[in-house]
Amino acid sequence: MEKEYYLGLDIGTNSVGYAVTDSEYKILKYKGEPMWGSHVFEEGSQCAERRGFRTARRRLDRRQQRVRLVQEIFANEISLVDDKFYIRLKESALYQEDKSGNNPYSVFADDNYTDKEYYEKYPTIHHLIMDLIEDEQPHDVRLVYMAAAWLVAHRGHFLSDVEKTHVEKVLDFDGVYRELQEYYNDNGYTIPWKDDEECFKDILLQNCGVRDKENLFKSKLFEGTSYKSKDDDIIGNEAVITLLAGGTVDARKLFLNAEFEEKISICFRKSEEEFESVLIELDDYADFLIRLRAVYDWSLLYEASGGQSYISKAKIAAYDQHKKDLNYLKYFIKKYCPEKYESVFRKPIEGNYVMYSYNFSSIKENEKRPNRKTSQEDFCAYIKKIIKDVDCDIEDQTAYEDMMMRLDLCTFMPKQVNNDNRVIPYQLYYYELSKILDTVSKYLPFIDEVDSDGYSNRQKLLSIMEFRVPYYVGPLHREHEKSSFAWVQRKANGRIYPWNYKEKVDLDASEQAFINKMTNQCSYLPGEDVLPKYSLKYCAFEVLNEINNIKINGIDIPVECKQGIYRLFEKKRKVTRKDILDYLKSNNYMTDHDEMTGIDVNVKSSLKSYHDFRKLLESEMLNNKEVEEIITYLTYTEDKARIRKFLNEKYANLPEEDRKYISKLKYKDFGRLSEKFLVGVKAAIVDTGECVNLMHALWETNDNLMQIIFSDKYTFKEQIESEKQQYYEDNPKSLEQLLDDMYVSNAVKRPIYRTLDVVNDVRKACGRPPKKIFVEMARGGGEKGKRSVSRRDQIKELYKSVDKQEVREISKLLDSKTDNELQSEVLFLYFMQLGKCMYSGETIDIERIKSDAYVNVDHIYPQAYVKDDSLNNKVLVKSELNGLKSDKYPINSEIRKKMFPIWKSYRERGLISEEKFYRLTRQNGFSQEEKQGFINRQLVETRQSTKAITEVLKSKFPDTEIVYVKAGLAADFKHEYGIVKSRLINDLHHAKDAYLNIVCGNVYHTKFTKKFFMKHDEYSIKTSTVYKKPIVVDGECIWNGEESIAFVKKVLSKNNIHYTRYAFCRNGGLFDQMPVTKKEGLIPRKMELDTTKYGGYNKSTASFFIFAKYTEKAKKEKTDIMLVPIDLMVANKVLSDETFAIEYICGEIAEISNKKKEEIINISFPYGLRPIKINTRFSFDGFEACVTGKSSGGKQLLFSSLMALKLNYKQEKYIKKLERFNEKKKINSKIIFDEKYDGINEMNNMELYNVLCDKFQNSIYKVVFGSIHDELINARERFVKLKLQEQCTVLLNILSVFKTGRTGGCDLELIGVKAKCTYKMSSKISNWAKSNYCIKISNESSSGIFRTESDNILEWL
Repeated sequence: MEKEYYLGLDIGTNSVGYAVTDSEYKILKYKGEPMWGSHVFEEGSQCAERRGFRTARRRLDRRQQRVRLVQEIFANEISLVDDKFYIRLKESALYQEDKSGNNPYSVFADDNYTDKEYYEKYPTIHHLIMDLIEDEQPHDVRLVYMAAAWLVAHRGHFLSDVEKTHVEKVLDFDGVYRELQEYYNDNGYTIPWKDDEECFKDILLQNCGVRDKENLFKSKLFEGTSYKSKDDDIIGNEAVITLLAGGTVDARKLFLNAEFEEKISICFRKSEEEFESVLIELDDYADFLIRLRAVYDWSLLYEASGGQSYISKAKIAAYDQHKKDLNYLKYFIKKYCPEKYESVFRKPIEGNYVMYSYNFSSIKENEKRPNRKTSQEDFCAYIKKIIKDVDCDIEDQTAYEDMMMRLDLCTFMPKQVNNDNRVIPYQLYYYELSKILDTVSKYLPFIDEVDSDGYSNRQKLLSIMEFRVPYYVGPLHREHEKSSFAWVQRKANGRIYPWNYKEKVDLDASEQAFINKMTNQCSYLPGEDVLPKYSLKYCAFEVLNEINNIKINGIDIPVECKQGIYRLFEKKRKVTRKDILDYLKSNNYMTDHDEMTGIDVNVKSSLKSYHDFRKLLESEMLNNKEVEEIITYLTYTEDKARIRKFLNEKYANLPEEDRKYISKLKYKDFGRLSEKFLVGVKAAIVDTGECVNLMHALWETNDNLMQIIFSDKYTFKEQIESEKQQYYEDNPKSLEQLLDDMYVSNAVKRPIYRTLDVVNDVRKACGRPPKKIFVEMARGGGEKGKRSVSRRDQIKELYKSVDKQEVREISKLLDSKTDNELQSEVLFLYFMQLGKCMYSGETIDIERIKSDAYVNVDHIYPQAYVKDDSLNNKVLVKSELNGLKSDKYPINSEIRKKMFPIWKSYRERGLISEEKFYRLTRQNGFSQEEKQGFINRQLVETRQSTKAITEVLKSKFPDTEIVYVKAGLAADFKHEYGIVKSRLINDLHHAKDAYLNIVCGNVYHTKFTKKFFMKHDEYSIKTSTVYKKPIVVDGECIWNGEESIAFVKKVLSKNNIHYTRYAFCRNGGLFDQMPVTKKEGLIPRKMELDTTKYGGYNKSTASFFIFAKYTEKAKKEKTDIMLVPIDLMVANKVLSDETFAIEYICGEIAEISNKKKEEIINISFPYGLRPIKINTRFSFDGFEACVTGKSSGGKQLLFSSLMALKLNYKQEKYIKKLERFNEKKKINSKIIFDEKYDGINEMNNMELYNVLCDKFQNSIYKVVFGSIHDELINARERFVKLKLQEQCTVLLNILSVFKTGRTGGCDLELIGVKAKCTYKMSSKISNWAKSNYCIKISNESSSGIFRTESDNILEWL
């Protein structure tokens, strides 16, 4: 085939749909098979997910490394006393019979000193630590080792900058308090409480509940002022108080002007992992949260340490308190609640003391235990519930009240190991280690012995305690090893230790290598480094890009006015919306009656770095270039010592005071643009021919970045494309390098690789590159913007900001409406508009609301111009007013004038958004540039992932036209012409979407390019209008109106589509990461550990399978073939070493067959050592399925259907209704079926039930799922008796049986069907032969265009 063709691509996070057509939209064929298909694969995991496991492994490895180094230092001295000491420690967790010796003790095994004597004297490690510090009598060297090893293993965090020799400053409150104050001051916020540091500190240390502490803050720190936030506050005072008191707040209550899609709970008592995830979600506010939490953490640290330098003393006090509390609780329960004693102290019940202490010594071995420990909060709640109503004796009253108080505060029965240990800095444990060494060095001279390199053992131990590999040095590796992940530069060869790393590692060179490696590239100019986020230039860009959107009454402000606003930013560290309004009013650009739009309530940008360096710049101590260099260094470097070194070396001329000031500045993060992009790329202004850079255009106009790049007024777009093309010509890149340069995430890379496989197939089949490629790429990370709050709750929340009198009656109406009724857009808008017409203010009669003759939903921006179907563009109005408006814009001036006060009040109370208010009040019509912009939005894709794939396709097919297709175009076509798409039925819709991308993309791209469409013409982008009439360009008919619509619908009704799943050898985790309790068949946690004693890891990962023929030795020898799962741990060795493969597979066959290994002989490979990959396609008597994994340790194999379910249009349409209702039900569980609204009824349900039953009996599905047919027939009466909603649940679950790619079971218990309908086969081929006569393996390309089949594998037997 050598004729021109179009290629359509629909790219998702786990799928690629493709279609190949000619210019008349006919699907082309290759060897008689139509060239369109759906290729499905596993979604790529984000790097962060793998990084989490890697970080945890490294943390554990480094802890073990530190302990091993301590062992090396103590080894000689300990061997003189006890040469088996380290061996016993290593084997301490083993059963006695598995230890190398017969000694019953785990640590100490002397004749006169054993574990018993040790634990009697030192019940916890902290008792030992304090004894070594305070008692100068000689101690056993093994005791010193145990204390030192524990301290270096649990050394604490490194977040405090306090010098380790000034440990008393760790508990200094002033530092963390001033950091919080600085945040408020630097961002232009007023600190809401009175500045009384001592009072603040005293409140934090009060031992009381959350509410009591909140009240203390309010009464003492807000004395004489209101603690409630004001209208223009950015940070919610009440939320700050609640967090500092230990409570939980919603992010929306803390950051008042921010918009979050769903509720984000913030609590400083959460674990580090939970808090980290909150910081990721609230990235813009992370700095504030970190500083606020530091204040809260200080109080925890003070409490944990008891206000003293020895943390171990506080831990001993906690131990003693726990012991005292336990004794009293036992006494109390025995006396007053004896019937509860067993359940509190002896049974593994969630919340009780057994689960709190996690001590199972009183539990029978086979007794079931909850999986997780009980927290102190849950334990206190459990005990409080039991004893809260006890009427105790007078002599117990005081102790009882104390216990109840501490149960309320969750401080009863404290533990040494708790979540609050995260606040302990390493300086406190370093201090304890140094004090131990001071004491023991008096009787252990080896502590101060110096080695040949001049290091004493004391120095070594202390250096182990404080050493961390500097982030800019990165992973360490041996001299002769190479690693793509490492960049360390060495000074000298030899092993790197904590005490000699400065002599072995070139820190300056490593830092520079780190900077070179970590610098990102510009989003628009490959090869150009991005600027730091706080670069002077980048800050200026962000300010201009934000203020260039400001409009008054919908009209751009004058350029000189915009420049005046910029100068406000030069005068003030933080400019607020109010500052901008005051400037505009005081300079007569607007009045109180005018409206400013285009900028958020919270102004995001600032000239922070300019203000930080302002004095130094104005005094000419530094110039702009030097400041930029310093900012860049500070952005890369967190190490204060490195910063001081840099400043001392490069800026020695600066006074010491200025260098000290600069070293305290904190900058982080980088922008996405380079210096060359902002000031180096020159483009022409088309009308004048003037040559300008981007910053100049931002300064001299009101255009923002996107407008400048994509507007026809400039030639920036062409210039940027030219720069990129030149770069790639000069620097040819592999695909991997190309994607890395574009910073494409792992989750996006996978779809790109899979797409290229499909494109290569098409290119090979067609014999030439496509004329046009139409690309649509789905958004990753779920469906963004979907409602997570019910409409009722949404309305009620907004009504809280409205006067109760005003909403009293309408609230009653709201309560009378069902959740189903509120799904109606008309009714939702009615309640959001307080029952008023948006164009007249008249009350709408709710009884007549369903009549189109009475009310309509109007699009503020007419649909003819803008494709925007969001609520921001919709209002409910009386029909006659909507008819008068038609497709005109702006809204009639009389309506605007009359309705302005109402619209304004709606906006202030959150009933309409800022954007909606702007559209309603705008005074001027659409400019010609805006009209072209609306068109461009249908033609231009700005998302990075779509840009990445098109860049790759351009480099591969330079002569092919790449056309972006907006996701909504195909959806609009389907909606307009009644084409059904249901993800529940099959995955063939990916191919159909790809086909529609060609159709819609070609029509829009041709109709609305400059060649055909002139922006001064009237136009409409309504779907019905676009496709209604023929489109002819240069004599060529691109679209033939109704005839083409009918043809496209006919093509889409067909299901002759290739369906493939990506076949691969599985990598990643070797097994389930969580160890499980003892049982057979697990992977040992360590080599040679019996899993029936020590537990192990479950669910070993099968990388692929291999066909192995073998003979079982018995009285009558039996030959069989097994499809053997090959575990990932040995996968590479099996493929590279046949001897090992035979040995390994023999063992696997023996285990799966419950035979001894020596009974399995004559191993051979009928298919060679060729891996049968995950998702390899098999044909079982015509039923096609792919192998997906193993079950029951390999005795069974899991298969997944590749047979797409095919139904007629009526059936698909009805299933779509079920699907829609199911989605709504997930959002709002209160919704019930409404036959009229949802279009679902019992008769149609029964009809669909019968259709699906018939599929199991009279189609290819009978081969695998035929047995379920009779069960469903027998269950028909039960189905009829179900409630309508239950019937729908059953139908959706039956549909899932047919779902391609499914590996899990299906729940049909509502109709009494127990079968889970999973597709499992024995791993023995002889069992396959019992129910099949022809089984073949298919080898196919990603597209399915190229395919070969094996012979019948049953003939191997």
